[in-house]
Amino acid sequence: MDETPKNRVNLSSEERWEALISQLGSLRGKSKLNEDDLRVVVLPLVKRLNLVQRFDWQRWVEPFPTFEQVKDLDLKSIVMQVTRICRMQRFGDGLIDMVVECGILLELCIAARELTKGELVPSLLTDAS
Repeated sequence: MDETPKNRVNLSSEERWEALISQLGSLRGKSKLNEDDLRVVVLPLVKRLNLVQRFDWQRWVEPFPTFEQVKDLDLKSIVMQVTRICRMQRFGDGLIDMVVECGILLELCIAARELTKGELVPSLLTDAS
């Protein structure tokens, strides 16, 4: 299957999860990430799976989870973590490079896929402030 961003729109939820997790897995451990890998491939897939939802992430004070803590997070907490990571990326502070390189974004996405049984993430956050 052609994996161009244009064709990713027509992928099933299961195929989107597989593409996202495969891409994050291939980026794990890389010290210098290609901006296109993130901006053109990873972030659109994250958004199309509804892992980024509106909430006041700038006021949210939860710490980033450790690998051990990810398995204990509920889906809402995972969505909040992923949303914060993706929104912070816009400020160019290198956070997304760090969470992709160390694998924590991959672990959050794997946990979300398991909790949704491979379906799109439902809308969980209603605070759009």
